[in-house]
Amino acid sequence: MTATEQSETKNPRAAASERTGVSNPDIIATDSLTKRFGGITAIDDVDFSVEGGELRCLIGPNGAGKSTLFKLLTGQHKPTEGYVYYDGENITNLDPHQRIQRGISMKFQSPSVFGTLSVRENMRTAAQRVVGRGEIDAHVDEVLERFGLLDRSETRADDLSHGMVQILEIAMATSLDPKLLLLDEPVAGMSVEESEKVADILNRMHDETDKTFIVIEHDIDFVEMISDQVTVLNQGKLFMQGTIEEVRNDSDVREIYLGGE
Repeated sequence: MTATEQSETKNPRAAASERTGVSNPDIIATDSLTKRFGGITAIDDVDFSVEGGELRCLIGPNGAGKSTLFKLLTGQHKPTEGYVYYDGENITNLDPHQRIQRGISMKFQSPSVFGTLSVRENMRTAAQRVVGRGEIDAHVDEVLERFGLLDRSETRADDLSHGMVQILEIAMATSLDPKLLLLDEPVAGMSVEESEKVADILNRMHDETDKTFIVIEHDIDFVEMISDQVTVLNQGKLFMQGTIEEVRNDSDVREIYLGGE
C-alpha cells in the first residue's frame, strides 16, 4: 500500500498532532516508514522520533539506510509506505522546498557549494530563501562569524580546504534558520582539529538555541563529543537506541558497526 493509498484508511492529520507538536515533545516522527527501490528495501517499517531541542546522532554500517532516511525526512524521496510527521503536521507528501519553508534544513554528504563563488556569495545564495533583502547582509555576517568564516568571506569556495568546505556547507544550512537541522556526515574527511571545531560549534548552537539536530556520522569519537542519545540503524531497521555509553558497550552494536572491537 502506497503512502497515498494509506491516507484513505488512516487520518494522518490527527496522527501528526498526536505524535508531534504542542501535545507531544517530539518535533519529528515517522510511522511505519518504508522505502523500496525495486526489490530492495532500504528503509523497513521504521518508527523514529526526536524531541524538540535534542541533538541526536544516527549511526550504522554502510548501507544501513541512514542517508535514505534523511532523504525521506527532507522530501528528497517519497516513501513507499508510512508517514512523516513534523511539528504537528503530516508532511509525507510535501516537496523539499515546502519543508524548508516549515523550518527543515539539511547538509548533504556530497558537496553542494558553488566553487566559483566566494564564501559570502554562497552564504547569500542559501540565506536569500528565507531572509529579506534588507536583512541578509547582517544575517550572513552573523553566521559567518559563528562558524569562523568571516575572515574568509571573499575567498572562492574552490580555494578552501576540504574541511573548510564542509564547514561552509553546515553554515549554509544553518543560514536558513531552521528549527530542525539534519547533517549527513558533517566531519567526513576533516582533520582532528577541524572536527573538534565543528563539535564546539554544534554544542554551542545546541546550548544557546532551541534548534533540533539530527546528525549522521561514522566517527564514533565525534559522536561522543556532541550527542548523548544515539540511534543505531542496520539493514534499514532501527537496531538500538540509547546513550553513547550504552551503544559503545553493546556487543551486538560493536559487531555490526564497530567491527567487533
